[in-house]
Amino acid sequence: MSDFPLPSIQTSILTQVDGSCEWSQNTTTVITSVSGPIEARTRDEIPTAATVDLIVRPQIGLSTTREHLMEEKIQNAFSSIIFKVLNPRALIQVVVQVIEAGELPKYNVLELSAAINSLSISLIDAGIPLFSIACAAPAAVIEKKDEPPQIIIHPTSQKLKEASSWHIIVYEIKENNPTRLVLCESTGEFTKDQLYKVLELSAEAAAKSFQFIKAATAEKLKRDFKWKN
Repeated sequence: MSDFPLPSIQTSILTQVDGSCEWSQNTTTVITSVSGPIEARTRDEIPTAATVDLIVRPQIGLSTTREHLMEEKIQNAFSSIIFKVLNPRALIQVVVQVIEAGELPKYNVLELSAAINSLSISLIDAGIPLFSIACAAPAAVIEKKDEPPQIIIHPTSQKLKEASSWHIIVYEIKENNPTRLVLCESTGEFTKDQLYKVLELSAEAAAKSFQFIKAATAEKLKRDFKWKN
């Protein structure tokens, strides 16, 4: 696996929401915010569970079908992560703001990875009940003539341009280890063996991302609580 780019994480950076986080990795920066549980409109109520309203805002301009597709993928990743039955008829509002995309509009794996990792922290920051933690990793497969395929986890924008396929992989993390694949989206041409290798390397990267999420959460608790002897 290629060198793991260290993320820069800032928690509780927004004051008008219940939880927020800025996640920067390579040249991609995303801020997520969470508000809730709050009262839902009658038409949005689910009698047995909370409703999650998620919006993705692009770096520039208005949301398009590209952002709506990202919203669907993030919803799918967290559908089994958030413990929604504890807050029936309530609303959890999530906003994903892309600050620096770090990739061309034809791609979205870098933004999705940053958004999912950031949102995991924002949900913890807001005190939303979770079954587990979702951690994401983007991947690219580069094939060159007379050379073995190269699989890069957390590729740069330039590596994405060279890739024959690109992937966004999300794992559920329990007890410090990836336990279940919750999202796998791939675009381009690749073999079965290449996909298996992408999944293996992405699991390792997701476990590393979890350690940073764990450290950022611990640092937030130190700031929020001052223990006295």
